[in-house]
Amino acid sequence: MPKHGWKWRTEQIRHLDDNELIDLLRFGRFSGKLSKWIYRNLPNHEIEALKAIALSDAPWAHDFLWRELQRHKADALGDWVVIALCSGSMTGPQDAARYLDLYDDESAHAMTRGSAIFGLNTAITNASMQKDKTSVDPISKDIFLRVRDACHRAIHDSNNPYARAGACWLGASLGGFDDELAQLRNDHTPISPNESLTVASHYEAPNSEGEIF
Repeated sequence: MPKHGWKWRTEQIRHLDDNELIDLLRFGRFSGKLSKWIYRNLPNHEIEALKAIALSDAPWAHDFLWRELQRHKADALGDWVVIALCSGSMTGPQDAARYLDLYDDESAHAMTRGSAIFGLNTAITNASMQKDKTSVDPISKDIFLRVRDACHRAIHDSNNPYARAGACWLGASLGGFDDELAQLRNDHTPISPNESLTVASHYEAPNSEGEIF
């Protein structure tokens, strides 16, 4: 079978219909390089391409996604960049400070700021897994105190239901927030417009087998 070059492959991808392209991206059949090309060149496929980049194991993917997050923090795509970072298991303890800064960034989109709380939960969870293996805490005491403060503020963030939803997960991971989180049990505010999931849905999720984020 003859080998085809980069130009030929990208032109073939241009001719795929939406369902075919989404299926290919979803099942990780593209390299990081090709996924990045799709992300930059094919409108309406940014979300699927972001996830494919995260799952590609490309050595540059983590830094690339963080740069894209900085570029898109002020729009709703920033939320999906965080989701890609978390779904690709790229978020680690080293990212905790970045997520803290993102949540505090008033110039960021509300969904992106709320997603930062989910990112913090992933960072804390992965830090705990590392500590179990090495007995060395990969997160400094100062950062850990900031994480707990961010969780407290997110629980009470009346302007951002997505942040409150993220706090349900983060508070469950950190421990010690049971009384504060209890107030979210009956918080049926949708986490975003036209969204069926509510803050209360996320309150129940950490103690169930289902995945929401």
